[in-house]
Amino acid sequence: MKILPDGRYEVELPWKYDSLKLPSNKELVWKRHEGMINRFGCGKFFMDYQKVFQDWEKLNIIERVPDLELNKECHYLAHRPVIKLDSQTTKIRPVFDASASEKGKPSLNECLLKGINLIELIPDILDRFRMYPIGISADIEKAFLMLSVAPKDRDFLRFFSRVVKGGSCIGTAELCLVFLLALFC
Repeated sequence: MKILPDGRYEVELPWKYDSLKLPSNKELVWKRHEGMINRFGCGKFFMDYQKVFQDWEKLNIIERVPDLELNKECHYLAHRPVIKLDSQTTKIRPVFDASASEKGKPSLNECLLKGINLIELIPDILDRFRMYPIGISADIEKAFLMLSVAPKDRDFLRFFSRVVKGGSCIGTAELCLVFLLALFC
């Protein structure tokens, strides 16, 4: 990890072994993306889902892959929407599938080291929180915008997103945007 001039922390993915062994899965992820679009359609939920990516692009959480790099051998992340209409804050959000792989080939998750299970700490944290008469909670969204993915690892975090023009989606592969995750969110 290193600190960048703008104050962000740049982190590398915690690879188990040489990342060059992670194969391209572009066709698999493209097929899953097409299936999601076919199930999801191009209605209001689709537009809301695409707006999340547009907002992320404005915040520099994601960045478009330059045209000259679109044919580069890379690893892609499948994603799908999670819809919670009763949520007060986030009604629709993307969930990325780093476990997607072709038969006999490793997934991104299989190539990364596992961290410690922090879920086990939740009961202790809640107990300590309840020890005091006043509790404070905060939205930590801005803190996560301070974590940048190392440029050498960004090609393993690419994903597809549809072009939206005039309130409708355009569906050909040539008009599909390819993004990569630049920040952790």
